[in-house]
Amino acid sequence: MQGLRHYATPSSEAVGSELDAPKVKRNRSSISKKSGTAMMLPLHLHYEDVLRQDLLLKQNHANIMQVPGLYEIRLVPKAGSDLRVPIGKLAMEILSGQRFKEAQVDPFAKARNGSVFARQSVLRGHAMYNFLVRMLTVMSMLDSQAEIRENTINFFMETEFLFNVTIVTLADTKDETSLLWSGFMLNDEGETK
Repeated sequence: MQGLRHYATPSSEAVGSELDAPKVKRNRSSISKKSGTAMMLPLHLHYEDVLRQDLLLKQNHANIMQVPGLYEIRLVPKAGSDLRVPIGKLAMEILSGQRFKEAQVDPFAKARNGSVFARQSVLRGHAMYNFLVRMLTVMSMLDSQAEIRENTINFFMETEFLFNVTIVTLADTKDETSLLWSGFMLNDEGETK
């Protein structure tokens, strides 16, 4: 064992050269980082710092992990004429900042009915909150209404943007979904005034 000690303890020369060597950046994501932690959008910070605590108290949950949150946002273009579909697709890509995905529902449907595709784009995480900030800004200008269901919030914007938006939440009831959405709307009103 004595002969292998020089491998285990680095010499002072080796330590000095390691400190001078340039460090390799090893970020797995393209999210901008500040002081080692991922930066959050103001709307995500509002959810984490204010809305989550408020929902915890209002709904009498046992712990913070039971509080509902947002799961994903689905953008689905309106099924319409072939001329309008590329415009809706482009609008979705611009607003969401992500490429549009087309998946065929049934491999034989194209042969039977023409072009039947399930077109949608799903946003989660940072992209979801980024899109939500943009959508709330547009929704406040258009005075659009939301349809709140058990665990989803639907916006039918096919007349303005040629696509519909569905926000999927982790809520169990319509009341929880409504409270969650009203908290996001209050934050939007506070920022614009």
